[in-house]
Amino acid sequence: FVKRKKEILRSYQNKLSGVSGVRVFNFNTDGDIVPHRVVIFVPNAKKLITYLTSLGIGVRTMFMPMHSMPTYNARGDFPNTQEIFKTGVCLPSAPSLTDKQIEFICQSIKKYINENSSH
Repeated sequence: FVKRKKEILRSYQNKLSGVSGVRVFNFNTDGDIVPHRVVIFVPNAKKLITYLTSLGIGVRTMFMPMHSMPTYNARGDFPNTQEIFKTGVCLPSAPSLTDKQIEFICQSIKKYINENSSH
């Protein structure tokens, strides 16, 4: 399980490296992590999520910033968490994901970025 989760992360990193407008979240290299999620950052997460979902790819947003939840009623400006929520996309990363599926997901992201880079 752990080995496959790490392979999936490395595959996304390799396939999406150098794609303009896409940044794969990098974990602290000092630790030995198990990547529970694979997160990328793009200019507009909502639009990319809508596109990928239309292709049957199960992506999701980052967690809603805690300060914006009514339960916490937090006052103040939290630009970092707002930016992460606006730009972060959680990609499929189940250990059962195949290399072919990862390739389809990455090609779909690249296609979307290429078609929307001038907007």
